[in-house]
Amino acid sequence: MDEADSIKAPQDELPEDDVAFERDIERTQRVRNLWYLNPVELAGELWDFFSLWRKTRNWRAISFIIPPLLLLFTLGGFILAGKLKSRESLREWYKKQAFEAVGLGPDGLPKENAPLQVESRTPEEESKIDLLFKRILQLGNEDQDARYFVAWNNARMGKTSAARATMETLAPKDRAGLDLAHAWLAEDLFRRSQTGESVSIEELEHHLSNAIASDRQKYSPLMYALYAKILEQKNQIDAAARILAKGSEKDPLLALEPVLVYTRHSMQVQAKFAADLVISRLKKSLAESNLPDEESVKAVLTIARAFQLTNRPDESIPFLQNELRKNQSEPQLRRCLSDAFRLKFRMSLNNENGKGQVVIDFLNAAIVADPTNLDIQSELAILRELGISRGEANLRNLRTLIAQKGASHTARLLLAEAGLMNQEYANSLAHYEVVLSDLPNMVIALNNAAMICIKIDNPNLDRARGYISRALAVAPGSSELLDSQGDIEAAAKNFDKAKESYIEALTKSPERLTTREKLVSIYVDAGNEEEAQKQREMLKLVQERLRAIQQQSQLSKKTDAAESTTPPANAEQEPQAPAKPTEKPNNSNRSDVTDTPKQ
Repeated sequence: MDEADSIKAPQDELPEDDVAFERDIERTQRVRNLWYLNPVELAGELWDFFSLWRKTRNWRAISFIIPPLLLLFTLGGFILAGKLKSRESLREWYKKQAFEAVGLGPDGLPKENAPLQVESRTPEEESKIDLLFKRILQLGNEDQDARYFVAWNNARMGKTSAARATMETLAPKDRAGLDLAHAWLAEDLFRRSQTGESVSIEELEHHLSNAIASDRQKYSPLMYALYAKILEQKNQIDAAARILAKGSEKDPLLALEPVLVYTRHSMQVQAKFAADLVISRLKKSLAESNLPDEESVKAVLTIARAFQLTNRPDESIPFLQNELRKNQSEPQLRRCLSDAFRLKFRMSLNNENGKGQVVIDFLNAAIVADPTNLDIQSELAILRELGISRGEANLRNLRTLIAQKGASHTARLLLAEAGLMNQEYANSLAHYEVVLSDLPNMVIALNNAAMICIKIDNPNLDRARGYISRALAVAPGSSELLDSQGDIEAAAKNFDKAKESYIEALTKSPERLTTREKLVSIYVDAGNEEEAQKQREMLKLVQERLRAIQQQSQLSKKTDAAESTTPPANAEQEPQAPAKPTEKPNNSNRSDVTDTPKQ
C-alpha cells in the first residue's frame, strides 16, 4: 500500500454523524445563495429549515403564551368593533337581544303563540335579561324609549312600584308624554280598578287619549273600547265612534263597534253610514283577495251583522244563505242566520197600522236555522205576552198551524209551553218529543222536557238527566242549562252536584238572581250559614248593580229624548218587544195568526 492510500483510508472511515455534519455544513454554505437554486432545491431547503426550526423550539413554553394572546386579540377585536359602531346601533342590537329573550317582536309587542313565561326562566336567564335592559339604558343617553323598556322590564319582574314611578315621569298627568308610557299607565289604572281600587276617570282618559293619539303601536281592543266608553258617557258620541273606527283598522274585532254606539243612541242615519263603510270594505276584500276560509267566514259574519244592526235582515239573510251553501256545518253562520230571522220576526210585529200582525213563519225559520239558539226563548215569550198561547180559540189556531210545514215547530213549542203552564205535563212532553224527532238538537225543547221530567208526579230523574246532557253537549257552558242541571240534581237530593252546577252557572252569568237564591237555599239546608251569608251579600250587590244599570239606562233615554225632540228623516227605528199587557187580551182578535203569509 502506498503512502497516498495510507493517508486516505482514515478519512473514508469517518463516523456517520461526522459525515452528516459535514454535509449540513456544505448545504448551509450552498443555501447562503438561494438565488442560484432551482425551485425543487429551494423547496427542499425551506422544508429542511422549518423542520430544524420546529425541532429546536420550546413548544411547552409557547403553549402557555398562545391562549392569552388569542384572548387578547379577540377582546381587542370586540373593542374595535364596538368603537366602530355608533351608540344607536349598539342600543338597537341590545334591544333586539332583550326583546328576543323575553318573547317580544321587533315592535315591542308579544309574539303570536309565544306567551311570556317568567316562571319558566332560571335566575341566570333573568339576570341576563335584566343586564340587557340596563345596558339599553346606559346606551340610551336619557332616551325615553330606553327608560320605558327598562321600566317595562321592572314591571315584568314584579317591581310594579318602580315601573310605575318611571312611567309617570315619562307620561305626566298634566301633559302629553311618551305614548308607550301613557298606554302602560292606562292599562295599569284599569287593572287597579278591576281589583276594587278607586281610580281617577279623568286621569285614565288623559292617558288613553295620549296613547291612542299615536299610530306607532297597535293597542289592544280594550284600550279603544275603554276610551270610547268614557267619551260615550260624556255624550261625545261621534268622538267615541271615531276612536272605535280607528281601532277597527288595526283589530277587526272592533269593526261593528261604531255601529253599536250609534244604535244605542238611536242615531240610525249615522249607524247606517258606519255600517255601509264596514260592508263596502269587507265586500271589497272578499272580491279582490283569496282569503283563507276562516277569514272569509269572519268577513261574511261581520257584513251580515252590520246589516242586522241597521234593521236590514232581508239583505243579511240571502248573503248568509249563500255562504252556508259552501260551509253548511259552520255554527257561527247558522247562528247569525237564526238571529236574522229573529230580527225579521220582531220587525213583523209592527206593521204600518200598528196592529202587530205576527208572522210565525219567520220565527220557525230561526228555529230551523239554529236549533241550539237559546235566544229564541225571548221571541216565544213575546208571543206568550201577546196571548197567542192563551185561550181555547188561540190554542185551536195553533193546532191548525201544526199542519203547515212553515210554522209547525213554533206552534208545537207554544202548545208545549201552554201545557207546561197549565201543568198538563204529558201533553206538553209529547209536543217536545215531536219537535225533537225533527230537530234533535233543539236546546229549548231538551231543557223544558228535562224540567217536565222532574215536575211530574213520579219524577223520572234518569230521563231528565238524559235530556239535559244532550242539551249541554250541543250548548256547553250555557248558564241556563247549568241552572236546569242543578235543579235536576237538587230534585234527586244530590246537593253537592246541584251546588257545583249552580256555581258554574253563576260563574258564566253572575247576574242570575234565581240561581243565586237556589244556591243560598242549598247552603242553608246544609247548615253552612257562613257560605249562605256570602251568597246573600253577593245577591244584594248584584241587585244593586242591576238597579243602577236600569237607572242609568232610563237617564240616558231621557237625555237622548231631550236632546233630540224630532227624529232624523228616514231613520229606521229598531223594533222593540211589546210590553206585557195589563189587560187580558181579546182572544177573538188573534185569528190573524193563521192568516199570516209563509216565507
